[in-house]
Amino acid sequence: MATTRGPDYVYLIQGVKTGGICPRKEIDDFKNDPRQLILFTRAFQIMSERPKDDVLSYYQLAGIHGAPEDKTWPPVGGPPARIDPRHPGYYCYHWGPLFFTWHRIYVLCIEQALHDIIMRLIDPHDPLYLLIDIKDPGELKNWKTAAETWRLPYWDFALRRPNNHANGQDYCCLPDLAIKEVFESPAPGTLSNNPNPWYAYVFPEGSSGLPDTGGIPLSIQTRTVRHAPAYNPNSPPIVDAWRRGISDINSLKSFFQGETINWRADLIDLMINNYSYGGFTEGVGTPGDTATNNLNDIHGSVHVNTGGYRTKNGNMSSVPSAGFDPIFFLWHCNVDRIGAMWQAANDAWMDNESNVEELIPFRYSCSEFWTSDRCRYPQKLGHTYPDLALITDRNSLIARVADLYSDAPKGRLRAPVLDVDEYVVTAKYETHEVGPFYLDISLKVHDKEILVSSIVNFVSPVEAGCASCQKAGAEHHTVTTSTLISPKLRELYEQGKLSGLGHDLSNNIEQKLAESLQWKCYYASGDKANQEISSDEFTSLQVGVSRRVPEERRPIVGPPGGPPDLIGVPFRNEPLRRITDGKPFGLHLGEDFKYSSTS
Repeated sequence: MATTRGPDYVYLIQGVKTGGICPRKEIDDFKNDPRQLILFTRAFQIMSERPKDDVLSYYQLAGIHGAPEDKTWPPVGGPPARIDPRHPGYYCYHWGPLFFTWHRIYVLCIEQALHDIIMRLIDPHDPLYLLIDIKDPGELKNWKTAAETWRLPYWDFALRRPNNHANGQDYCCLPDLAIKEVFESPAPGTLSNNPNPWYAYVFPEGSSGLPDTGGIPLSIQTRTVRHAPAYNPNSPPIVDAWRRGISDINSLKSFFQGETINWRADLIDLMINNYSYGGFTEGVGTPGDTATNNLNDIHGSVHVNTGGYRTKNGNMSSVPSAGFDPIFFLWHCNVDRIGAMWQAANDAWMDNESNVEELIPFRYSCSEFWTSDRCRYPQKLGHTYPDLALITDRNSLIARVADLYSDAPKGRLRAPVLDVDEYVVTAKYETHEVGPFYLDISLKVHDKEILVSSIVNFVSPVEAGCASCQKAGAEHHTVTTSTLISPKLRELYEQGKLSGLGHDLSNNIEQKLAESLQWKCYYASGDKANQEISSDEFTSLQVGVSRRVPEERRPIVGPPGGPPDLIGVPFRNEPLRRITDGKPFGLHLGEDFKYSSTS
């Protein structure tokens, strides 16, 4: 079907207004409504099949995040976008105050565009009408209600799922909807046996037509991929895997089981120990030894583990290509949910100057762009999240995240096998000194490196032409982020993987960490992908280790059984420079982080 939206078309984003303020549901809960699932899937198929030149095709909407980099969206209309004229379509807001709000409107944009199609699917006068075989008035009314109350579902990355079971437990994973090549329809005969649009996006016209970027050979792709072998143009099987989009789902599951996946503990840390907008969203405004996790860092870790890194790679691993993977918007819907939960418990927002900065290229009206001030409250955008009904203050936030993500025994029915305090690895660095990188943190046990956690810097390669990245590089934009390593130490100890450090590990843990804890930094994209970065190449990176000492040990009031007794308890940080002294990037004895706020 030929597009009716030419180069002069301007799309105004107002949010979905039908049905009142409706919840965005977790994808597995969303699937319980077969009508909404069918409408959602058919709408996404239609959007994906639209020609590349259609402003509301998935090709163009996904491309807002990066590639193809040389075209504005929408092409013309409204006030001119104040961005680098050499790269007019590269918007890429990461590691800055607009990261959270820019992506909030990006998700709203795709939600509204999909809802526009969904409403056409239930309109008997529209060529896209889906319900031609349904005659019962009551059933037609049910479909109308499903369409009007539909909102984009989210993928909660930190939930344990039965589809990734190993070592006697469930691990985090993509939802079933995204890991099967054939769509399993809840209604026989409706979209049954169709290619699953959530598994991969098929580029129109048989190829992407995009330049290679960030280590992703976009130019040869016919569809998106997850966990393909690291690209090698001289290997025909690897080239074929990238061209045809052959995803290695077993590899993806294995990565999600890996030692570096510390998402549940880090997510709790992010949610309950951040008190400022800058600290929560991007790790700005907090001295190094008191740093906690930040939303941008956890968001980047999910990106690269979903796409694949080290020996694997995929579209989600690189900023310019990430938007083309269909899981992208379900993931960013969850990023928005995490932020909305934090907002519900904290009276904090960005400074006034950033609050009114334009969120280009999203049009609020024919003469105005969206701003952070305009999108502060989700309910004003036509949606909510089920969690928000349970969160009124910090204590209720603590109870909610503990209930969802804590692996500690309820009520502390038994002491953990390895009873140690919380140990934290903190990294401070300039976000664009070396571009995308990952910092692997490991223990050396019997000459074997056992990964414990990782920190990811998910940005565009500076050479790609992103104006905001180049600006951040010129201004030496600096962040500080942390990752808890104690949860993984306990898990690995219980699995017997740390037996080489001795059975009295809990009694001399800091000595063992000084002897065995190490970290290595690697490039995450481009020709140098997976090559180790030396401290001579990355002069701004500093790594520290600290111990969190609880000010008191008391249970937090919550649901029956109660959250674990240390979640939400105030603590002080004790720097442990003897663990990092003399190691690459490590803080020396008596040395502090060279911290200057870039908020």
